[in-house]
Amino acid sequence: MPIGKYGCSVSNYHVVAGIPSAPTSIYVSALGTAGVFPGDPPPNDSIAIDVGAYAPDGASDIFGIAGFRQKLLVFFRTQTLVIQLGVYNATGVHTPQFPDALPQFGLLGHRDVLLIENDLLFANFVGMASAKRNLFSGLIDSAHLSDIIEPYIRGTIGSQDSTTVRLKSFMVHDQLNHDAIMFLPDGQAFVYSANDKLRYSSWSTYSGVAWSSGCTSFLGRMFLSSGTRIYQSGNSSFANEAFSADKGSDHDFTWAPATLFGPGSLVLDGLTGIVYTCNLVHISGTLFATDRLNNPARWTVYGGLPISFSLELPWLDGRDPNQVKMLRNARIMSNGSAEFTLTVYVDNLYKDENGNVIYTPALSMSFVGNDARGEGVDIGPYGGGRRANDPRLYGFPVKFKMVKFKIDGMSTRPLTLGGLSFLFSRGKYKR
Repeated sequence: MPIGKYGCSVSNYHVVAGIPSAPTSIYVSALGTAGVFPGDPPPNDSIAIDVGAYAPDGASDIFGIAGFRQKLLVFFRTQTLVIQLGVYNATGVHTPQFPDALPQFGLLGHRDVLLIENDLLFANFVGMASAKRNLFSGLIDSAHLSDIIEPYIRGTIGSQDSTTVRLKSFMVHDQLNHDAIMFLPDGQAFVYSANDKLRYSSWSTYSGVAWSSGCTSFLGRMFLSSGTRIYQSGNSSFANEAFSADKGSDHDFTWAPATLFGPGSLVLDGLTGIVYTCNLVHISGTLFATDRLNNPARWTVYGGLPISFSLELPWLDGRDPNQVKMLRNARIMSNGSAEFTLTVYVDNLYKDENGNVIYTPALSMSFVGNDARGEGVDIGPYGGGRRANDPRLYGFPVKFKMVKFKIDGMSTRPLTLGGLSFLFSRGKYKR
């Protein structure tokens, strides 16, 4: 049995690769077996092939393998081989065919491959790419999915140690949100949100935790690990799982009687599953519920860490970059109850050549999601601010030729943004 770094099954064969003494060789088991390889007793039609010479540009190391559409894909750093198994010659010797190759489509690391419906998604040093079968030729077509953010994603990946990226980067398919997520060792993640049937695709990024691994359950829930802890990602499909804060159930201790707790400690109530923040140093009593009831100043419910978010639109010119426009009103379609700020920059007065913001915005206004309950109930002592898509139009006076909108916020409350709509009038060409 060959001992390799990578393994997969395809067309009823078990394939092993990534063997240190044979870095460009693949070992294909006998048909219908999991452990019969070259050197084992007959019946045995297993084979070993050095596929490095079949790569269009040559290769010195296999980065990963995967089975896709009855074909074996062997990934190198900058290219991919497509191999057809199950072909035998007249004497019964297994002689795989090499019908196709994907030049310039390599692999970032062996954990960066996802099978999503009819497509195979994989990450490389350029970004994220897809492979799908051509319905007419039966060959594999490939395409880059991250062209729109290619300079940014290239710079992010290229700035990290290539060996670390190869070993620690990974991809997970969040089935409930239709997201393919590529996680990098530095804690940054690139999210490709797409659905071919609904004809939408978009990119976003987030950072904060350097996840070490991830997977999805049979029902589609996504789980990520950091250290010795496993966290579940939020979703809107299952009850009480639409999390809007980070590490909501994280805790330092499980409550126990006669224990010294200090300020800032996160303590889990083992009976209710609720986490509390300790406010005052004290020695715990007999029951946690009694301790909280008799000493309310000692404990506060821990709601998790707030999530910061930022959405920046491109420069917009109203289909005429030379004509002066006057923005009159603004409305933002939204759900949830989180607060956020809408900021407007005009006429390229935004950043310098190094990407630093040097100009003040033309206008900023605070809003709250349209599900906020209002005065006396919601955020703050006097209510939750302006509902973003209130039927009444908010005055939003801004004069511009080109305009950029930016939404920022930080909250533990939920928020969904559905769209922005504005009313503006056109003026003369002279500013």
